[in-house]
Amino acid sequence: MATKSATFTGTSQYSADFTQIINRAVAIASLPISQLNNQKNAMSSQSSAIKSMQDQFGKLGGAITNLGSSLGAKTLEGTADDSSILKPTINSGALPGTYTVNVISAGSRTQTLSKDSLAVVSDPYTQSISTSSTFTLAVNGVDTAISPATNNLGDLAKAINSSGAGVVANIINIGGSASPDYRISLQSAKLGAVAVALNDGSQNVLDTLTTGTLASYTINGLPTRPIESDLRRVTVGLGVTVDMIRSGTATVTVQQTGDSIEEALKGFVLSFNDAAGEIDKHHGADAGALKGNSLLSSLTQELRNITTFNSGSGVFARLADIGITADKNGRLQFDSEMFQSASANGIQGILTMLGSESATGFLKTAAAVMNRLHDASTGFFPGALDRLTKQISRQDDLIAENQDRVDLMRDTLTAKMAVADALIAGLEQQATFFNTMFSAQLNAKNG
Repeated sequence: MATKSATFTGTSQYSADFTQIINRAVAIASLPISQLNNQKNAMSSQSSAIKSMQDQFGKLGGAITNLGSSLGAKTLEGTADDSSILKPTINSGALPGTYTVNVISAGSRTQTLSKDSLAVVSDPYTQSISTSSTFTLAVNGVDTAISPATNNLGDLAKAINSSGAGVVANIINIGGSASPDYRISLQSAKLGAVAVALNDGSQNVLDTLTTGTLASYTINGLPTRPIESDLRRVTVGLGVTVDMIRSGTATVTVQQTGDSIEEALKGFVLSFNDAAGEIDKHHGADAGALKGNSLLSSLTQELRNITTFNSGSGVFARLADIGITADKNGRLQFDSEMFQSASANGIQGILTMLGSESATGFLKTAAAVMNRLHDASTGFFPGALDRLTKQISRQDDLIAENQDRVDLMRDTLTAKMAVADALIAGLEQQATFFNTMFSAQLNAKNG
């Protein structure tokens, strides 16, 4: 709160001196307010610094969570020896193994096109194949009402695509640039002999160009009778799906790799070093607002708790065993070659050492650290910010109380000075009167 200057207007020759006396007294009385404001500004700076640090450590927590997410199915990689036949996808629950898929037929979809006998559409944004404003779309005998926003071919296609009826509508030009002839083409979403018809109330406006066929395949030579599917994406094993692209035989190999873990570990190392760097901002000659704050030593110890993890058993027990080491400044370094060497000896050892946030291993230790830092009730960061918020609020109260006292002193002093100034002004007027009178008498006597 800014200190107000004295507002004093007197008529005596000492009125300016009275104003200076008031202002000086107010300035001296306001010194505690300036100190309180400085303290409040320091607290606000500390609060901002803690929030910045909380954000940086939050990113470290996100990197730890991402590391946990990189385990499981993400450690499995599926490859096909002929990617022109199959495209594999690995999902949760997948297991290492091989799947030889013989794609007998990749299947096809029913294709339709609006009839030649309908009105020729040269502008699909203003014209339609029918004067009707409503249509009935039948897909395998299931009717769906279609009502385009306006009566043109473009809006008819949009209405069909948004109907969810199991077909995809396109507008194609079979007349060329010189003589446009736009038609609506409907393709069944699923494979197989799907019946597709579009009626404008008086006739079916579509011709069937091709009738679709089901996809068929076998897995590892079994069963002897091919499996049929109305989709090209099929499940060939637990957590393993493939997209059939064309007919032929291809083998999908599912095996564990450490690629996803390696990338997650790199992200963890970067976030860890950023968090450590945030602490360093408040040490040394150019230390920030948290210099000397006990929170810094607590955070440093928690980072050390992460880097010194040791399971005490297993093929890999420490971060150093999988390529993560700390330098003399506490910064982490990641040795990719060492990690790849470790994963080549068996990814399962790495998975065991990392564990999970809720069960065992490094991730549980790291998650516990993050909980101690961020827990809403007991966390270091929420606690420190709450204490500062309360201190700043109390500081505002103290500033307001002191300002009220200064304002009262100023008003009282101003009133007293006004009385003194009025008294002096009256005496000055009397002195002037007598001086004038004495001068007049003296002049009269001398005259």
